[in-house]
Amino acid sequence: MQRVTILAALPWECACAFSALQEVRKGRSGPFPWWEGSAARCIVRVVRTGIGMQRASDAFRASIAEFPCDVAINTGCAGGLIPALEPGSLIIAGEILGTSAESAIAVPGWLVEELHGAGRASGLDVRIGRELCVAEPLMTATEKQRAARELGAMAVDMESLGIAQAAREHGVSFGSVRAVLDAADSSLPSSEGLVHPDSGRVRPWNVFKKMVKDGSSAWTELKALHSWKRRAEAALQAFFATWLGECRPSALASATALHGSNRR
Repeated sequence: MQRVTILAALPWECACAFSALQEVRKGRSGPFPWWEGSAARCIVRVVRTGIGMQRASDAFRASIAEFPCDVAINTGCAGGLIPALEPGSLIIAGEILGTSAESAIAVPGWLVEELHGAGRASGLDVRIGRELCVAEPLMTATEKQRAARELGAMAVDMESLGIAQAAREHGVSFGSVRAVLDAADSSLPSSEGLVHPDSGRVRPWNVFKKMVKDGSSAWTELKALHSWKRRAEAALQAFFATWLGECRPSALASATALHGSNRR
């Protein structure tokens, strides 16, 4: 049976993947919780990384020491950088880069095709493109549009490059499937202090204080964010229900054989 690791920063992002598994059991690799179960002819581990490249990289390394895998998939939400993408659009990364083109890591073509096919089979608006990974979120429409213009990226996240680099070090094929949360022309409300960076969990008391301080504007912003989140969540659930329902063992087996020949 092939082994797949799926990594996501936030609890709800992880749930989109492990809800498609059977016979799920829970555990931890150091500080990183995981859910492991079966899907078609695959064994899948879903790991919650927390927010940011370093946490994501550390989570992958902690997991692979206990759960060697053939493929690693980074997932979750992303910011849209081009006008064509709306909340709930699915981005399959063909390439992951940091703030310079020299950092780019290409995703294997067979895996891009596989993930794209599952997205289309799910009935989603799915695109293939360059994905930008940043240390700090792009909060405004101006920042997002500048990133698209200068780096040619379609979407932005905060974890994928760290996982891609760690996966490459271990000879593991890496892919990224992200659902757009905020569109290119939308600005994100400030979430500083509202989410714990290690666990990705919302801090209810801090949310309450923000609403008291900012009044109706905070409520409007959070309501919009919740609506975007529901659309992104629905897209990821649909994708993983399709992809993990099939798990494409022939493609994964080909990748495993290739890695094995490269190691000898």
